[in-house]
Amino acid sequence: CNMHSLLPLVLCAVALVTVSMASGAGGDAHGVVGLDEDGRLVLADAFNSTTLSALLSRQTEQASAIGELYRTDMQLVSTLQQQRSEIMRLESENSQQQSTILELQQQQQPGATSEQLAALLRSLQQVQTMLCRVSLTSIPIPTHGAADGTAFNMNGIVFLAVANSVTNGGNTDIMSTIYRWNGTGFEPFQDVLTRGADDWEYFSINGSSFLAVANRQSNGDYSVDSVLYRWNGSAFEQFQAIRTTGAVDWEYFSI
Repeated sequence: CNMHSLLPLVLCAVALVTVSMASGAGGDAHGVVGLDEDGRLVLADAFNSTTLSALLSRQTEQASAIGELYRTDMQLVSTLQQQRSEIMRLESENSQQQSTILELQQQQQPGATSEQLAALLRSLQQVQTMLCRVSLTSIPIPTHGAADGTAFNMNGIVFLAVANSVTNGGNTDIMSTIYRWNGTGFEPFQDVLTRGADDWEYFSINGSSFLAVANRQSNGDYSVDSVLYRWNGSAFEQFQAIRTTGAVDWEYFSI
């Protein structure tokens, strides 16, 4: 409902009750406007002063609550505007870094070493990941008992893997979704069957990209497979299943 249109309506109802109480002062009031138990305006033959006072108090409380909701709504609007400004700043920085990388690659200057290019690429990936995280606070994504969300940059494209753990009905064998950034928001890219998913972990080995999910339980059975997926150029496909018991996390490391 629209806060701007609802508040005058409530104040109008308060005014009606006040006028009715004034017209009925000193005895029974006939044709008094009031509210029934469901909050609807009714025309009654008689309302005593106690009933009218109770209705007036109720209307005052409702008007105060609506005013508080309106103030909260305005605060949320302000927060969203600040987040949009931060997104625009990060996108500008991202674009500048991409232009710098292209210029260095085209000019092939002796000073533009591979280490400098690698550092710029890492910085670019960090900005894109930050952009992804900032956007998460202002863009709603449907989830089911989400236990984890992992953002990662793969070949210059930002992805977000959400670990859905359980539905409202208690089912843990459900789809978890991988989203892809399209420039303005995250769009569903791929659904993966998970079992009480608790964590996603992204890593790469010798140029191959992997995504691992820690499956905690399958509707009460904690001995389940946690699965590694490998990028095949167009999607993540199952690469390896590892038997785990109540797994809640993945950690990639090298020695």
